Amino acid sequence: GDSTVRVWELATLTEKYSKPFANGGKEFAVSDNGRMVITNREGTYVLEIHTGEQIVKIPVPGQTAAISKDGSLVAVAKQDSPVTVWRIEGDRSFSKVCEFPRGSGEWASLNFIRNGTQIVCSSSEGHLIVYNSADGAVIRSNQGHPHRTNKCDFLLLSDDESKYICMDFGSKTLHNLSNDAQLDVYPDVHRMAILPGNRYLAYLNRPASIQIYDTKSKSLSEKLPSQHLPANRTDGDYLAASPDGRY
Repeated sequence: GDSTVRVWELATLTEKYSKPFANGGKEFAVSDNGRMVITNREGTYVLEIHTGEQIVKIPVPGQTAAISKDGSLVAVAKQDSPVTVWRIEGDRSFSKVCEFPRGSGEWASLNFIRNGTQIVCSSSEGHLIVYNSADGAVIRSNQGHPHRTNKCDFLLLSDDESKYICMDFGSKTLHNLSNDAQLDVYPDVHRMAILPGNRYLAYLNRPASIQIYDTKSKSLSEKLPSQHLPANRTDGDYLAASPDGRY
């Protein structure tokens, strides 16, 4: 498959750069200050999204990863292994903050919330847990998530971090974080990423295309060129957007 990381300038819908990535990338996330985390079976990498320059490599492989808004904390998880939280220092060194065990099933997704003080984790069996990122203490645990799937990513939408999107192999559903109540459905989308200004990116895999939609009306706003997108891929492709909506 295609193991190249491609970064697009959304204002002009042009590719800024591409970077071959050994062994592919299993998960992507971007911080407010332009740091991008990518994880695979070789380790977890923090890059400068504007240039692709590597800031640090943490020698911990993962299936999923997250980075805090200020880019100082990275969380990594692999299948049934513990989640590990790492601090990225100013001199580009790193240190382990804590680790905590998984819930039921394998880890599916991680997301920092509350300015990096908490981590929302989901498992392949639909178990949602909110941890304290400093010591791994459980803040909230929900064994009965209404959408038990093999893959469930949580992308926080509102400024107060009260809502998330649950991703599976079919449609994506919007939920309330406090009680998991379903609020909306986004059909026929393979991957999604959230942009400012009531917009979201949608990767539709048949045919392969990346499109920008208005969040409320779900109407198409713009379409990114698709010549570099792998055709007919239904798994293994990841999509992320910088919080400022530039990339």
